[in-house]
Amino acid sequence: MSVSPPNTQHCPACGKEQPRTYRFCEQCGAQLLLPTTASDSTSDAVDSRQTMLDQIRAEIEDLKSMAAAFGVERIRDGSWFNEFIHAMLASNHAVYILIADQVYLPPMIRS
Repeated sequence: MSVSPPNTQHCPACGKEQPRTYRFCEQCGAQLLLPTTASDSTSDAVDSRQTMLDQIRAEIEDLKSMAAAFGVERIRDGSWFNEFIHAMLASNHAVYILIADQVYLPPMIRS
């Protein structure tokens, strides 16, 4: 019997290749072997959920530090973004045009 690709399985009775989602062989009707046990999939789901929660907590901590750096009111009214853009443009020595508090980048000049 050949090795099945990850998304397929072989019937233990007749050997016909089946999609992994099938529980019974479409050729002979035999019950197909389940690829993982319920406890394995439950454990994987718990680990996945915990990883997701850890990532969310890390994002919240990053947002808290950003709020502390810029100030909550400046984040609410959006003024922090203009300062951020101005700082980024200044640090990259970019040429920009400021018109009525709006930043415009001129087209690239090629020599």
